[in-house]
This record gives sequence, C-alpha cells and structure tokens, in this order.
Amino acid sequence: APRTAPAWTCFGDGADQKKKPMSMTIDYRRNRPLWEFIQKLPEDVRIASHISDGDDIPLFAERANNGGFETLQPWLTKSWARQKARAEDTLRAFYATDRAEVLRYARKYRVSHLLVNQTRYRSDYVKRAESFEPLSAFARKLLRGRELWDFVLKEVPREAIVFEHGRFALVDVNRLAAAWNLPR
Repeated sequence: APRTAPAWTCFGDGADQKKKPMSMTIDYRRNRPLWEFIQKLPEDVRIASHISDGDDIPLFAERANNGGFETLQPWLTKSWARQKARAEDTLRAFYATDRAEVLRYARKYRVSHLLVNQTRYRSDYVKRAESFEPLSAFARKLLRGRELWDFVLKEVPREAIVFEHGRFALVDVNRLAAAWNLPR
C-alpha cells in the first residue's frame, strides 16, 4: 500500500477577530485601543514602525504601514532588494541620532506616523533592534559605537504623540517636525 506523509495544518478561530485570537499569537485584543485609534485616522495615513512591530497594522487597523516582518519575504529578488533597502532605511530612522534623518525618511516614504515601541530604547537596545538575517546583522553594525541616549526617538516630544498604548507611542510626523522646529 502506498504510504502517505502526515500533513500538519494550522487553523485559527478567526470568525470574529475582534473578540477572539485568530491563531498562534495573532490577537486583536492585546492592542485593541491602538487599532481602534488608528482606524479613525484618515485612510491615506502610512505608519512606519520597527520591522517586528508593524505587521498587525494593515490587518487590525486597516491602514497602510511601511512594511513589516511578514511582508519582507525574499522570494522575488527585485522586490526583496526594494524591501530590504526600505527596511534598512527604517532601521536608520528609528535609530537615528539626527532629527533631520527621521524627517527625511518620513518624506521619502510618505510616512505620516511613527509607531514607536518604547521598549526598543532600553539598555539592551542592540538585541531589541534585531529581527532576522540579514537585517539583524545590519542593525548590529548600524548601532556599533552608539549609545542609548544618542537616539532621537528614545524620548519623543509629548506634543508629537497622538496616542499611547502600553509600550507603543503613535507619533504624528508633522507634530514631531514642529516640536523639533524643523521643516517637514
């Protein structure tokens, strides 16, 4: 008799994503206030975040993000080259030591908001900057020789934050530019 290989599948209970977790660690409830706030923003907003923090934005908040862990897939070489460059630019912006660099990044990618995970700016910031290779190696190299207090997003001006939930601060880029007294 022919042998068949066992098949493993993973099914979520995604019938009502706002009340129950869908599968594995995907859970609307954990950051529900954040998703509901973002859903009220204009449809043309674009939110940038650390590579590991933004995947849920399109799913739960129904707004564009600047790419995340799940969308960074190297299957198509030309697409991967663009995604990798954008991810590296994102890391440069989130670990910038120059305020103007953050604003240049926002202009380049038409980013209206930054989702800043405040736990990424702790004493183990190098480890917290990592995601997956080759971006983890890029982050380690980027952060070599830098100190925690060097990062301009470590302490975002209060007037630039439009919403806070748990470890996240949602920062309006226009307000950030005004607080820093720099052109948007």
